[in-house]
Amino acid sequence: MKKTSKEFRNMGNLSNITSTSRVLNLNLLTQRLLKTEGEHETFFKNKSLNNTLILKSIVQPADKIAFSISQDNATKLFKPFDRNDLAQGGLFAFIAQPNLMKALQEYFGFQPDDNENNDRDMAILQELDRIPSLDPFLLREKMTELGVTVDKSYFQIDEMEWSRIKDRIISDFVPLAQMAFGEKGKNDAARSLADKIWDPKQTQLLKPILKTLDIPEDKASEIIFSWKGLLYYKYQAQDSHADLVKMLNEIESARIYGYSSIEQKGETQKTIRAIRASFTEDWKLCHRHLASYEKNYIEQFVGKQNPQALKQTLMNASEIFDVLGTVIGSTKHCVSYWRYFSGSRIGGRIAADDFDALLDDFRKGTGLATMARAPTERAISMDDDPKAVKA
Repeated sequence: MKKTSKEFRNMGNLSNITSTSRVLNLNLLTQRLLKTEGEHETFFKNKSLNNTLILKSIVQPADKIAFSISQDNATKLFKPFDRNDLAQGGLFAFIAQPNLMKALQEYFGFQPDDNENNDRDMAILQELDRIPSLDPFLLREKMTELGVTVDKSYFQIDEMEWSRIKDRIISDFVPLAQMAFGEKGKNDAARSLADKIWDPKQTQLLKPILKTLDIPEDKASEIIFSWKGLLYYKYQAQDSHADLVKMLNEIESARIYGYSSIEQKGETQKTIRAIRASFTEDWKLCHRHLASYEKNYIEQFVGKQNPQALKQTLMNASEIFDVLGTVIGSTKHCVSYWRYFSGSRIGGRIAADDFDALLDDFRKGTGLATMARAPTERAISMDDDPKAVKA
């Protein structure tokens, strides 16, 4: 069953964007990869999936019913009808929908008897749905954790930047290595242990401390990945917030033309104020979680050697990662998309209808702090209700 879309203007705007924290354009990245020489390790084994865009997206009420999805935010697969013109629309499916395999077989070319490749691709899809954003650093780490090899061109991050981020994160692991493994005061040995903790294959090193803290040992991989993600966003928070403030100021002073009425202009200004207020509340939530981490890990564990504070840090890592990932990830996505959107306008002037469509997308992507429960993802929807696959 297909649902007719009103328009695909916003999907067309994503044609030349390879990735943001809310969009992974496998369609474009795979086309570029296949033009290079040599063997290619594509993201998925399934060719059709490599032609998709993966989107962190708001689930609209009608789609919750159509796809039997309860969550407010989910990861969407968008398969364009025309790979070279996304504005023509396409098919989409949610990774979280209960009949995903049936939809993949019917619309995305999954072969029922290709169990090995299907299992690999399904495992990747499920992990993409679990993580709160599609930042290249996190994608690369998740693929490593899964033991999956894909071409590095899918991760828009160079080796120097990746190493810089890794070194900064590992520095937060060192106090754990010093205390948990009796290496306090031996910086070189502690650093070596911290490096090993980073490796997904070395999570058994954490099991003794998890046992002491009465934390299930099978949570080791999840805890370490969440901790990496938490720290990744912790070190990006200040710059991301500054970028957000700059973007909001630019939106408020944007040169808009073509309002159909005074009422439309008034509604636009109202939406801008609502977006600023919503982002403000989201960032308050983000800062509360960052403060909680600093208090438990830095002040209580590192400063006062309080083991219960370490337990609290490890147990809260996943929740804090989800909140930081959704707030900062959405912020980064909005900022990068605004730069693309505003930079492509001749003379810096923006048509009122285009501006309102953009603001509507941004409005839908904020509000984590006002939700009844914090979701595992909060997304910006850059598509405008694309045609959907309902198996």
